[in-house]
Amino acid sequence: MSRESETSRLSELVLGFASAALTYLGELYSGDSSTEVVNLDLAKQNIDFLDVLKEKTKGNLDEQELKLLTSVLTDLKSKYSAKASSM
Repeated sequence: MSRESETSRLSELVLGFASAALTYLGELYSGDSSTEVVNLDLAKQNIDFLDVLKEKTKGNLDEQELKLLTSVLTDLKSKYSAKASSM
């Protein structure tokens, strides 16, 4: 597998977990509903998966991959804290 293909797959994985977390934070609507779905436990679980991914790939990510993962985690953790404190 080429490095470009690996980067693309990693990005897809990160964005998949991020989308799930955002959906559970009520930031995105699921395809079958126009109502907000909030489940902080599942949002946290998806954020934790990304934290584990970052830890387990430490030293193996290129600059672009690390930047994506770090920025997504920062954004999700901020949104999670804001939602948790408002409930």
